[in-house]
Amino acid sequence: EELTDKIEAMRTEKKAQQAQITQLERDNARLVEQRQFYETELASALRSFVHQNKRRGLAVLISDFYDPAGYQDAINVLRYNRFEPFMIQLYDQAEARPKLKGDLQLIDCETGEVREITVSAKMLELYAKEHERYCNELAEYCVSKQVPLVKADTRQPFDELILDIFRRGGLVR
Repeated sequence: EELTDKIEAMRTEKKAQQAQITQLERDNARLVEQRQFYETELASALRSFVHQNKRRGLAVLISDFYDPAGYQDAINVLRYNRFEPFMIQLYDQAEARPKLKGDLQLIDCETGEVREITVSAKMLELYAKEHERYCNELAEYCVSKQVPLVKADTRQPFDELILDIFRRGGLVR
């Protein structure tokens, strides 16, 4: 009888755990359904910023600059409205050189767009070259418009990044 009681207690505990898991799965599904995705619209966001801030001066833009519409118009919104743009390009080494392979489903965290892809060594090599080309193109654009650009690894703490920028600019030692 003691063994039967133990087995029954274990069954009851297992049912309670299963009910908790089911509730967690439902909660997770509800949160995923409620999540709102937005298109990246850097130029539009900066137009709004410009209209809200009539006092011109330094405008520090911190972004990865991955905007399907491009970054040029966004930077120009600041330039043409007499702001002094300073660009900080965020990058994550895992994005620059991802360690992925095989059949994957990628979900854009900003738009919610889903893509099915097969990642091979050749694809990763091409991606790395394209990523480098994109970063170089951004840097060249900023140089051509006399807009300062700093690349910032997401692993670097923000306060260290700002101190490094100030040191490079001779503002602090």
